[in-house]
Amino acid sequence: MSELSPSDIIHGEIARISKNGNGILDYGTGEISIGPIREDAVGTQVDAVVYDEHHAFCLTGAARTEYYDSAIRAQTGQLIDNPPDECPGIGDTVEVEISGTNSAGHCPASYNGIPVRVKNAPQGTQPGETIPVKILRVEPSRLVATGVSSVSLRGRLPEVGETFRAPISHKTHNGNGIVESYIGHRINVGPVRDEALGDHVDSVLLDDQFAYCLSTNATIDGYRDTWEPKVTEIALARSTELQQQLGRGDKPERSISGRIVRPVQRRNSSFSKRVHRAYDHTCAVCGQRWKDDNGHFEVEAAHIYPVSGVSEDDPLEGGPDSVKNGMALCRTHHWAFDHGWFTINDDYTISVKDDPSLEGYEAMAPYEGQQLYLPNDQSLWPARHYVTFHREHVWTG
Repeated sequence: MSELSPSDIIHGEIARISKNGNGILDYGTGEISIGPIREDAVGTQVDAVVYDEHHAFCLTGAARTEYYDSAIRAQTGQLIDNPPDECPGIGDTVEVEISGTNSAGHCPASYNGIPVRVKNAPQGTQPGETIPVKILRVEPSRLVATGVSSVSLRGRLPEVGETFRAPISHKTHNGNGIVESYIGHRINVGPVRDEALGDHVDSVLLDDQFAYCLSTNATIDGYRDTWEPKVTEIALARSTELQQQLGRGDKPERSISGRIVRPVQRRNSSFSKRVHRAYDHTCAVCGQRWKDDNGHFEVEAAHIYPVSGVSEDDPLEGGPDSVKNGMALCRTHHWAFDHGWFTINDDYTISVKDDPSLEGYEAMAPYEGQQLYLPNDQSLWPARHYVTFHREHVWTG
């Protein structure tokens, strides 16, 4: 395979189909996977373009299965950076076909050729059955979803010590309830009863991974003794509900869990610093990098999908404080972006609202089609699903 390079065009015969349904192309001096192929295509001659050392795209359309493009993008880890049109976003509810159950109790499934890992499918779900699921995460090679339809995704995690209400969307093998309502976070609320799965419970956030469940009808006997060591000083000091349930004053006993607990910064401040650092304090639109005599930069951290959401039926209830949901913008372009004067295309070029009657239009119009100034680290570039949300819900072009 060493003689092949990405973008090489190769020709050969489909020798067989792997157990995963992928065609194996014999190109003369080696073999390579070309993605999901029709069963009757074995033995046929096809052309393909090399993607990496393990994958090539089949160029012969008659040999490919339906939704070939979606499947091959998942196999090559492109669902985040180059999602197919069929790829749903975080918070979307879609119908998937269940193919089985694995040892962890999760159900492998597919959606238009894209692999889906389904947590907590309804009890009794059988292979071949189609069920509605809600997308929790988009990973490079698959989607992660839950069969608990009551999960409502939110972008902003509560502060430490703050009480929140959310459903238990998953139970671990050792019986701990997991809340997955907050994008980018799995919150462990400790040992809960089997029948609590799917129930909304009240909890107090202890840090960005753990919470203390206040809904005693959902927890097992001995919950307090098991989970109290995870209570942090900062959470107890801020939460009256937690103090009352534990029967303490405002001074907690020292944790015996051995975990080192540090105060959590307010996320808005952390978000701003991370975005500034990623973009080197440079406006993504105009490239300006202004700093005053005190070392303060003029650039601001802008959310692509607003943290406040855009409507009552917003599926995300606001965007997260993630660098991939942010850009560094000067004050003028921050205001223009938030007010829908321009948006970002999937190729990270700028589209300006076509309205010459707007005061200031002449200053904004030259940026039409211009490429953004982006971080050197491509993993920090704006996520396409947030860019899409901005175009569909904020931009007024």
